[in-house]
Amino acid sequence: MRPVHVRFIVTTLLLFLIDMSTPVQAQARFVAIGTGGITGVYYATGGAICRMVNRTRVDHGMRCREESSAGSVVNLDSLRRGVVNFAMVQSDLHFQAFTGQGSYAKAGPQEDLRSVFSIYPELITIIASKASPANSLDGLKNQRISLGMLGTGTRATVDTVLNKQAWTFNDMQPVAERSPDEQSHALCDDKIDAYVLVAGHPSSNVMRAVKECQARLLGLPHAVIDQMVADHPYLVASDIPAGIYPEMSKAVPSVGLMATLMTSSSVNESTVYAVTRAVFENLEEFKKLHPTFSRLEPKNMIKDGLTAPLHPGALRYFKEKGWL
Repeated sequence: MRPVHVRFIVTTLLLFLIDMSTPVQAQARFVAIGTGGITGVYYATGGAICRMVNRTRVDHGMRCREESSAGSVVNLDSLRRGVVNFAMVQSDLHFQAFTGQGSYAKAGPQEDLRSVFSIYPELITIIASKASPANSLDGLKNQRISLGMLGTGTRATVDTVLNKQAWTFNDMQPVAERSPDEQSHALCDDKIDAYVLVAGHPSSNVMRAVKECQARLLGLPHAVIDQMVADHPYLVASDIPAGIYPEMSKAVPSVGLMATLMTSSSVNESTVYAVTRAVFENLEEFKKLHPTFSRLEPKNMIKDGLTAPLHPGALRYFKEKGWL
């Protein structure tokens, strides 16, 4: 045998043996989670999930990263196109995308959408300036209200609320569209009288407005809340707890969605199982990573707000735990 052939065979054998001896974490697969703006709870949630996944990567060989985005609408599109493996999505848009309703009627059902678990309620939150005379949503008629950016999950939800009101967009003073981060600054600069968010609480956005310009939170009328929950099964009635923000002595009635972690049927079972297990096996630690997580309970996380079927990887873990 020629020397060059011997060297080739030996080199190939050595590379094979090195590869076989390499720890699984060095051969890690990467998974990405579509989240939201970097100051929002979606981004913090994606980071918390990835922290749990990355700390257990010796068990599954995966590395996880959170990807900032414009929120649910973009995340659903990224999931459909395979840009991300998982996505944080509001339960109303999750419902609409899976069933092909609402803003997804033209595109048709996203039938490969799969649920992993739900996390926390996202409540419709109305933040008014200190100078505004309004004490509830009803009192904001004819004022400057920022409703969020067109095409976002927040705007879609706000539109649903306004459809239950006796007044419409025509009863508001026109204002420029603004992102959530821009809204709080605009309120404190007296460019708007109020703005609307869909957010988990406590929210850094709301805290900024309350601390910097003594903004106030306004409640939704109970009649609006009751009608919305009756008409939309993916919604839940809930209060923003008293004391969660400075000078907030009473709970604020609202209605909310669930923040849900979604994936696609094309993502393999072992990947979804590993992510699900990493979170639930370390749930007590996970709950300490953000104040919004403090009241999480597995019995709610496996069902609330989940329209699309559970992914087989999540279902497998929940059955192992005896929860389903």
